[in-house]
Amino acid sequence: MDRRSNQKAISGIIPPLVTPLTKDANLDVKALGRLIEHALSGGVHGIFLLGSTGEGPSLTNDLRKRVMKAGVRAVDGRVPVFINITSASYLEALCLAKMAQEAGADYLVLAPPYYFKMNQLELKRYFERVAERVKLPLLLYNAPKYTKTAIAPASTRQLANHENIIGLKDSTDKLESIQQQLSARKGKDFPILVGSELLLGESLLLGCDGGINGGANLYPGLYVNLYQAAIHDDKDNLEKYHAFVMMIHKRVFGATDSPMRIVIALKHMLSLKGICEDHMAMPVYRDLTVEQAANMQDLFNEFEGYGY
Repeated sequence: MDRRSNQKAISGIIPPLVTPLTKDANLDVKALGRLIEHALSGGVHGIFLLGSTGEGPSLTNDLRKRVMKAGVRAVDGRVPVFINITSASYLEALCLAKMAQEAGADYLVLAPPYYFKMNQLELKRYFERVAERVKLPLLLYNAPKYTKTAIAPASTRQLANHENIIGLKDSTDKLESIQQQLSARKGKDFPILVGSELLLGESLLLGCDGGINGGANLYPGLYVNLYQAAIHDDKDNLEKYHAFVMMIHKRVFGATDSPMRIVIALKHMLSLKGICEDHMAMPVYRDLTVEQAANMQDLFNEFEGYGY
């Protein structure tokens, strides 16, 4: 029987949460709880743990397990919980899947293995083999900037027929890719969610089912409002909310020149909100210059006035 028939529809805004850490790189459980309450207060439709924004690949399996347990416990069944199990190792991905199931997750998220590349036939076999060996539904994660292997639309079309593969997150940051993925799923109950902040509004109008966007850590209500405007074809409000998202992307995420600037910015802004500290899993990323920190404080003061 197709497991998708027993699942709730996957749609809306599902923030990929940062992982709050202490100075010595342990999980800050209380801060994770505050972050989850903050996201839920904005009306989000799910919670995504241990993705790229959550620095999942930089964490030990023991720490990931603690994030899973604490996160699911804090959500307490109010929205579905998605947990990323992506690994360079097939066996480790299965191990993470078992941890996620035992923690009480609702869905697993899996990108192609990183480090060694795969062709599309090998990639299809990989996803099918994992999907057949895990007990939770699997959301595919197309993130070639991290994995070096893209999920081609033709592969999506085939994988969408698997009973335990239930959708795809596209983080290519290319509208053409999103359009192709939407075409690949036509006629199937197979949600497509978009990772790009800048393409969120346009992608929703094209038929995407929701977004997994880092900025929703900071302003969950803004992203939920944008989603609601899109599904109700309220183009005036959609344009207004999109303009604010563009401003966040340009001014907040562009505040540093680090490759990890989005996570650095999110954690620093969340620290100003009193939700978590800005410690990074890789401590070399953490420090801001005095000028950058002052700029972030100015942005925080300005953006707080918008009420999101």
